Formats: sequence, structure tokens, C-alpha cells
Amino acid sequence: MNDTDHVDSQSEQTMTKAELDKFHQSYGFKVSPSLDEDKRYQILELLYKYKSVFAYDVSTLGRAKVHR
Repeated sequence: MNDTDHVDSQSEQTMTKAELDKFHQSYGFKVSPSLDEDKRYQILELLYKYKSVFAYDVSTLGRAKVHR
């Protein structure tokens, strides 16, 4: 496979390997180097699908209101 290959997934949007690599680098996720290439991209596709639940950096963290 090369960087322009698309990763198969059940998500609505298919990302290229290059796009997933860029996403991985920008968020700094630690993915096990022991995974084979297909599993690695499946994990990255899953992380990308739910990227809205991860803070990109400290400035993107929200605040919770505490009710007493």
C-alpha cells in the first residue's frame, strides 16, 4: 500500500494514509509499533472518527460547571 491508498472502514468518510499520518502526528497519539500496517491504520481511522472527544492541546479543553 502507498500513501494514496484509502483505508477501509465503516465510517462515513474514508481518509487516505497520508491524511491519517498527518492527523496522528498532529495529535501525538502513541500507537504501538508492533501493530501491522493495516491494524495501525484501523486504529488511526477509529481515533479520527472520534477526534472530537480528544483535546488537541490544553487550550482546547473545556470547563465543566459544578452544581452544588
